[in-house]
Amino acid sequence: MFQNLYSNPDFSVVYSNFTIILYYVIVLLSFICGYYIQYSYSQETKLILYNKRFFLHFHVNLFVLLFFLVSFISGVREIGNDYVNYIDIFERSNSLDRFFIGVEPGFIIYNGIIRFFTSNYYVFFLITSFLTVALFYISIVRYSEYVELSLAFGAYACVFYFQSFSLVRIYLASAILFYGTKYLFNQQNVNFFLIIVFAITIHTSSIFILLTFILYLLKCRSDRMFYILYVSIFLCSILLKDYLMILNISDRYSGYLENMYETPSVGFGVLVVNVPLFYYLLKLKYLGVNEKLYNIFMVYICMSFFVSFMGYYIPTIARANVHFTIPLLVLLPYYVHELKKKKLPYKGTYMIIIIYLLCRLHIYFSEYLYVDEIMPYKTFFN
Repeated sequence: MFQNLYSNPDFSVVYSNFTIILYYVIVLLSFICGYYIQYSYSQETKLILYNKRFFLHFHVNLFVLLFFLVSFISGVREIGNDYVNYIDIFERSNSLDRFFIGVEPGFIIYNGIIRFFTSNYYVFFLITSFLTVALFYISIVRYSEYVELSLAFGAYACVFYFQSFSLVRIYLASAILFYGTKYLFNQQNVNFFLIIVFAITIHTSSIFILLTFILYLLKCRSDRMFYILYVSIFLCSILLKDYLMILNISDRYSGYLENMYETPSVGFGVLVVNVPLFYYLLKLKYLGVNEKLYNIFMVYICMSFFVSFMGYYIPTIARANVHFTIPLLVLLPYYVHELKKKKLPYKGTYMIIIIYLLCRLHIYFSEYLYVDEIMPYKTFFN
């Protein structure tokens, strides 16, 4: 059915229709269930999760069903480019040399805790999958009064979920950072800083969110200083890219540097990904979004653009783009929700955003379905 779109040119891996259908069914269910989770709740359900700060509007049973389905499919997989590497990390996490294998200490300790209770690495993948999805899902429903859950869950499925099959560690760090955004939105800056530090111990690339946070604090004080510093960082990075290319944060990333000088010149991919985000942010500003939200969205999009752009020259940096979750999981769903709340036409925008997200998913499948080794889908039950 989809073989012409996603066939493997060198035929080294067998194409699977089942895999593509399964992946797209997950995406479809994420959009559909997100809608019904938000708009089919009862008054009784609404009161279950009440607390002093807010109460969440969503259908608990359907939410739990979607959560377990998505977590289980990820947790029982036996695919992914780095799958074997994570088995090695897990099995060495309680060894004497565990802190000298080129992996961040927080992730080693996390592995070691699970390894203390079981030597079965399948359990590790199950726990990590459930934890990663839970942090994303709980964070999304926390904003259920302000965003369209169908777009938020759909965006997660299209842009973050399948990529985490291969890049376990960085997506766990990304989930922690996204969970911590509640502190950023509530201006609890110390708590958000501590979340960033914790995420850095899981994956070093989280340091880009620390830079983003610093820029956000600067923008709150002075727009002019923010843009001056941002442009200066951007220009200096471009001028020094040849020197930055040889930087290697960890020996574990040395393999990514081998073909670095064969990296193509910057293409339209950066614009395709980021221009719609800038566009909808400006539209949101026109609707009268408060200054705090605008600053958060603007800084995150600017840094996402920077990381995407520099990723063409330094592939190890490109991975850090997974941490810039707010524009996709909050900004776009929030904009549509604001249109609905103000009784403005929204259905056209709603469909355009869905098409944008599906295009990003298609681009990922076209380029990385076989590179990330998530085709065909296999489980440890096979």
